[in-house]
Amino acid sequence: MKLRHKAQLSVIITLAMLMVVLYVLLRIILLYSFAQVEHQAARHTVERLVNQLNDDLARLSSQVGDYAFWDDTYQFAQRYDETYVAELTGETLANLNLNLTLWVDAQGKMIFYKLIDLASLEDRPFPSQLSELLAADSPLGLQGMTTEGQAGIFMVGSQPMMLAAKPILTSTMEGPAQGMVIFGRWLDDAYIHQLSTTLRQ
Repeated sequence: MKLRHKAQLSVIITLAMLMVVLYVLLRIILLYSFAQVEHQAARHTVERLVNQLNDDLARLSSQVGDYAFWDDTYQFAQRYDETYVAELTGETLANLNLNLTLWVDAQGKMIFYKLIDLASLEDRPFPSQLSELLAADSPLGLQGMTTEGQAGIFMVGSQPMMLAAKPILTSTMEGPAQGMVIFGRWLDDAYIHQLSTTLRQ
């Protein structure tokens, strides 16, 4: 083989090797870039999810405050007049997007509760696991509760529930506290579907 042909063949082989190396490098770079984009997208989705959950908790806390900081509620907790809570029907809870409303007096005794299925508006039995969350030393216990109250996601049996609690005070937010009001919403399929729809917007 002539020297010129050998030189040409050497150049072709070198170029071919460079093309392979460039291809591999570009593929690695592109895969890394896609991974970075996917990671950023996933992180953004998680941040939006956390923000939405915090917004829903804040809204729930505001709703329960509307009932807890009210002179009529303050008097009800002392006198147990059932006509006062008669308006808390399934339709009322559904309009507030709530599954649960639970009221206890200053001694921690439950004086009223209503738990519904939001789809059918039918009443549901009281979950015994909720009693554990009402203990004095629990996160939702009345002992040491401030006007800020408590809000969070708690396991009630095997199902998570978003709960917010505030002490029962007068309309001017004066005490002593006569108990507390708790509002709750199941984190069920309906809520997850609603949350998913919101995140896609």
